[in-house]
Amino acid sequence: PWNTDGLIAVSPLHSPVRSRYLLDLIAAGHPVVYVGSGERGPSITVDNHGGILQAIRHLVEHGHRRIAFIAGSPKDIEGDTGARLDAYYAAVQTHGLVADPRLVAWGRHVYDGGYAAMREILSSGVSFGALLASNDESALGAMEALREQGRRIPQDVAIIGFDDRPESAVQKPALSSVRVPLFEMGYRAVESLFRSITGQTETIESFKVPARLMARESCGCSQSALSTGASDAAAPYPKLPE
Repeated sequence: PWNTDGLIAVSPLHSPVRSRYLLDLIAAGHPVVYVGSGERGPSITVDNHGGILQAIRHLVEHGHRRIAFIAGSPKDIEGDTGARLDAYYAAVQTHGLVADPRLVAWGRHVYDGGYAAMREILSSGVSFGALLASNDESALGAMEALREQGRRIPQDVAIIGFDDRPESAVQKPALSSVRVPLFEMGYRAVESLFRSITGQTETIESFKVPARLMARESCGCSQSALSTGASDAAAPYPKLPE
């Protein structure tokens, strides 16, 4: 408060102390907006539910009925992890897919976690033809574990990640992923905070941005990663007034 007019905080904060500090700032009237879900306060979030549903629907259209899921961290149930996991369970029910607890493992949204989660699913003996990972890093770790077991991607296991990180498009095969429009989220956060600071709105506006599936080779599509369309950073946004 002594040197800023407002604050953008990126979730998850991974600390109860940080969460309490920011809640105290909000209670004191200092403008704060979160980028990401899981914290109490105005936030700019991605449509996790819609993104997961797109991915599951796409895998179903490829003919898959047994779809495994690598979740994030059990410590992030109130954030993106919980939202994406809940959406997976909802999609399984909606499409009448096989619901087997052995199809779900925690990957902590990191490469090593995705690798370990995939090995856990494989060692359980459960059969599956597709995998949806809660983020790209865990999807890439899972791909390594599958290769070690001689499983071909996408011939034996179709894979879709979440976030659409830049390195995902250049994998072999190129990783299909649900794109999180980070550029738009950052823009919306600044815009929402700016409108509050300048008195254009009485409260800081929350906003949910849509996610979009980028179908590439890892899910069984022939579309190249180089032809999936322009980055969201290329989208035109009006310049904020000074």
